[in-house]
Amino acid sequence: MDPIEIAVIVGALAVFLIWGPNKIPQLARSLGMAQKEFKKAQSGVDGIVEGITAEGNSSTDEKLLEVAHNLGINTEGKSMNQVASEIVVKKPVVSSSTEDKLLEVARSLGISTEGKTMDQIASEIVAKKSV
Repeated sequence: MDPIEIAVIVGALAVFLIWGPNKIPQLARSLGMAQKEFKKAQSGVDGIVEGITAEGNSSTDEKLLEVAHNLGINTEGKSMNQVASEIVVKKPVVSSSTEDKLLEVARSLGISTEGKTMDQIASEIVAKKSV
C-alpha cells in the first residue's frame, strides 16, 4: 500500500472516531452549505463589480480627464490608461481640489484610500484601469 493511501485511511478513521457516525453527515452538509454560500457571495460580488465597471466607466473617465486637465496634461488621442499613467509620472504638488478628485476617482473604482499617499492611489488607479 502507498503511504498516501494509508494516510487517507488513517485520517478517515480519525474523523470517524472523533465525531462519530451521527456527526459526519451533519459536517458534510455544513461544508456543502458553506461552499454554496461562498459561491453565491462570490458571484454576487462579481456581478456588482461588473455593474460598477459598466456604468461607472464614463463618470470615472470624466473625473480622470478632469484631474489630467487640472495638472496640465494633454489628453487628446490618448487612452485612459495612458492618461492615468501620465498623472502618476507627473507627480505634481497636488492641490486640494485635484487631490479630492483623485480620491473620488479611486473610491468610484472601489480602491481603498486610507493610509495611502497620492502616488500610491494614482498607481492603483492605473492598475485598476488597465485590467
